Amino acid sequence: MEHQVRIVKISPGKMDDFVAAWTANVGRLRRRHGFTLEGTWIIEDTNEFVWVLGYDGDGTFAEAEKRYFESAERIDVGDVPPEFVIEARAHMARKVV
Repeated sequence: MEHQVRIVKISPGKMDDFVAAWTANVGRLRRRHGFTLEGTWIIEDTNEFVWVLGYDGDGTFAEAEKRYFESAERIDVGDVPPEFVIEARAHMARKVV
């Protein structure tokens, strides 16, 4: 199982809108494309949305990610409105415990 930790800095006052859009679109589409959502968190002090994404299917995480972003469903959804996000980071991570 490969994991990726994603940290998204959200614009002030936009967290609820971001979470609603993420839940309606990204979360469900990721599952449909073979990813698992290991958890989602909000860090209120820094206004960040953190989520851990897992993949244990055919090929590598990177290959699955490419298929996901090239899928018609993902293209139809489009990107998160830019006014929601200040910065986004993604890091591959190794589960320890």
